[in-house]
Amino acid sequence: MMMNMKESMTVAALAALTGMICPKLSASDADHVLYFDSPASKWENGGLPIGNGSLGGVVMGDVDRAVMQFNVDSLWTGNENKAGKYNKTGKGDVFGAYQNFGFLIFEQGRSAKAGVKLSSPRAAEGFRKAVDSSSSETVAQSVDGNLGSKWCVIHHGSKMAWQVDLGEKTALDAYSFTSANDVPSRDPAHWMFEGSDDGKTWKMLDKKVDVAPMPKRGLKVGFKLDRPVKYRHYRFVFAPRKGVEHFQVAEISLDGVSLSAQPSVPAGYRRQLDIARAVHTTSWQSGGVNFQREAIASQPGQVIVWRISADQPGQIGGLVKLEGAHKGMETVSVTGSGLKLRGQLPNQLQYEARVQVRAKGGVVKKGADGVEVRGADEVLLFLAADTNYVMDRAKGWMQGDPADRVAPRLKASAGKEWPALLAEHEQDYTSFYHRASLDLGKSDAALASKPINQRIQRYRDQAKALPRPCLDPELEAMLFNYGRYLLISSSREGTLPANLQGIWCNSNAPAWCSDFHSNINLQMNYWLAETTNLPELSRPLFDLLTSGVPVYREHTALHYGGDTQGFVTRMSINPFGGTGWNWNIEGTAWLSQHYWEHYQFSKDESFLEKSAWPWMRGVSLFWLPRLKELPDGSLVVPNAWSHEHGPHEDGTAHAQQLMWDLFSSTLKAAEVLDRDPELQKRLKTALGKLYGPKIGSWGQLMEWMGEKDLEKGNHRHTSHLFAVHPGSQITLAQQPKLAEAARVSLTKRGEVGDSRRSWTWAWRTALWSRLGQAERAHGCVAGLLAYNTLDNLWTTHPPFQIDGNLGIPAGMAEMFLQSHAGEIALLPALPKAYPKGSVKGLRARGEVIVDIEWKNGRLRQATLKSPIVQTVKVRVPGEKGLREIKLFPGKLATVVPR
Repeated sequence: MMMNMKESMTVAALAALTGMICPKLSASDADHVLYFDSPASKWENGGLPIGNGSLGGVVMGDVDRAVMQFNVDSLWTGNENKAGKYNKTGKGDVFGAYQNFGFLIFEQGRSAKAGVKLSSPRAAEGFRKAVDSSSSETVAQSVDGNLGSKWCVIHHGSKMAWQVDLGEKTALDAYSFTSANDVPSRDPAHWMFEGSDDGKTWKMLDKKVDVAPMPKRGLKVGFKLDRPVKYRHYRFVFAPRKGVEHFQVAEISLDGVSLSAQPSVPAGYRRQLDIARAVHTTSWQSGGVNFQREAIASQPGQVIVWRISADQPGQIGGLVKLEGAHKGMETVSVTGSGLKLRGQLPNQLQYEARVQVRAKGGVVKKGADGVEVRGADEVLLFLAADTNYVMDRAKGWMQGDPADRVAPRLKASAGKEWPALLAEHEQDYTSFYHRASLDLGKSDAALASKPINQRIQRYRDQAKALPRPCLDPELEAMLFNYGRYLLISSSREGTLPANLQGIWCNSNAPAWCSDFHSNINLQMNYWLAETTNLPELSRPLFDLLTSGVPVYREHTALHYGGDTQGFVTRMSINPFGGTGWNWNIEGTAWLSQHYWEHYQFSKDESFLEKSAWPWMRGVSLFWLPRLKELPDGSLVVPNAWSHEHGPHEDGTAHAQQLMWDLFSSTLKAAEVLDRDPELQKRLKTALGKLYGPKIGSWGQLMEWMGEKDLEKGNHRHTSHLFAVHPGSQITLAQQPKLAEAARVSLTKRGEVGDSRRSWTWAWRTALWSRLGQAERAHGCVAGLLAYNTLDNLWTTHPPFQIDGNLGIPAGMAEMFLQSHAGEIALLPALPKAYPKGSVKGLRARGEVIVDIEWKNGRLRQATLKSPIVQTVKVRVPGEKGLREIKLFPGKLATVVPR
């Protein structure tokens, strides 16, 4: 994302602009409060997210200029994309991309100070198409003093601007650039250097054309002005080098001017996210006054509410502004105490955001480019935003006017007082969050009281040895809690499912389009929904997939022939039934598992009949005639892949395991519903002939039908181990030899090699847990925190990608409870790092809620609760065989070691 002048953050404040006064963490806060003692300098690494399912915000914590970047889940470009292109923009068939909506800004006038302010304007003509290449290569990296970082822009043929406000007129006679770390052709080639007294009228000070790339990387090259000048504002306007997609520079310097000197953080500064309440707070002291800002994303009200207050009357003043991220496609208007942003994307999707400003005391009035507040005791900012997207192909995916959704929400919420808004928000949120809890023991008090970035850095510094100790058990518990927080905040009934960044995306050209990615990522996002007792949150996944079926059928027929039964999809999925990249036809079988698992956990036959069965049947009908028969009569998937590893070949383990899972679950569903006897017969026949898992010459679970050296590599994907997790074809109790082969394969994959991704650690945590390897499972939890977790606890691919955050709670849950093998296993993979603790509210298949306590690494007791009468088999650690326990509604069954 490129910040325009109105979004600019002071370079001096790129790491410290606001403040906060909150009590010190209590012992119980250390696993659910993330706090910083300085403002965020980078959106990706330091911003803190809030969300209500469809509307999300990221708060940076600035004092003088508070910025909240916000999103709506349905703000997407693209269409049904019948050609299957994977393009973010263009004409005709377009896959599209998830979009940044805009920014809610409060410039607090009372504490405004002169200082260095850096920006990369987009508002001026010709600048608007350029976007930063990633959220870690922004304009801020041009002045961070680090030659290894850079400002890198995908310019789309537009000019790029770098602009600085020095706060006062400053003399200057030279400037310099430092070349970035790679691709010399991206170095500055054509630019104008300009000065201004007011930031509006500019005078050209220097101009260069056709400058050759710098001869070395990391080289600083200076340029002398013809004569000394003195302005408050300076800017470079760079023109792109012809035929080169990117522009980049490591450092930009104005000789004699410090661009990175940081002012002191205000006294008592603190910004925090309380994930037990879903409340963001920023507090600080200035001039003897205590200031505080609180932000919530209310699901009952469908609004974000930002409360700005002080402990003395008349201290709040400033300017409220609303800015969009699509210049040229939208308009912003100010009406008294309100703001409205309205726009339309190239695919005709309409969107609107409204802000209502309400103050206690003081004056609120219309300003030139925002709403002015003077002398108030308290200010409430209400933000509502939406599009006219509908999850219905018959309605063309769009209907009506977004104003019809936004205006009533704003009106209803703006009439309520803060205590009532906060109470209804907390009541709604905690009804999900408090269903489960995890106690892994107490961290050292001095460590637990540190800001989250310092805790994580301490963890990184010490988590190098294997087996990894639990250095900060409350931080590991927070990782579990944070994943649940993020899913509650980004996936609610009636919303779109969590995409690659949830509802938090600060770019209009995000990596992988921030799409619904079906070769591991989308699936992993929803593993925790069933096991950590949040089943309702998986409903958006089923709604999106079901709504897209009419389009999937058409696309499948176009590609595979008009007489093709059933349907499949490509790898990437958008909200309009469109799919892109390559055909990931096995992935549709993987998505079928989620329908069946939801039934397995809930035993909801209505869901099975109305939602799961049509999907599972459709995918099975595609696959049954497509299997290839070998000379020995066995059936294999032709030309399959082992994501994202090796060649396409017949009968890869991944594809075969998916077919076993699909056919087994579809057959069971048909039997439960007493449906389609002919299909049942075909499924039974196919299952009997399906080529199954094989053990290779060095004891490994074979990834392909023939052995390859690739199997010994340390690739991040473990596609051939699907049968271990999330599948159940291979279990320790029932297939011990295959389970051992899976252990050999996973061991060979290694721990830290390859380009490890955040989701890899989560998957391997679950795999090791299923294989009973407790220490290896915990090592992956530690690995995620040490290697692929950012300072704000977001996990990184890179860039930030939410599947690691959402996957790790599911992986950790498998340490404490498993129910995939027809039994409920208590503490099947409890690591030594957790000698004492408890977990409550985990969910086993059959709608059994389980609480477990342990001490000295041994089970102390467990309780089981069921809404129906049923008999379950329970595996108790240290005991041979299984216990049979009869459960009754309203009664707890207690299990203690014998």
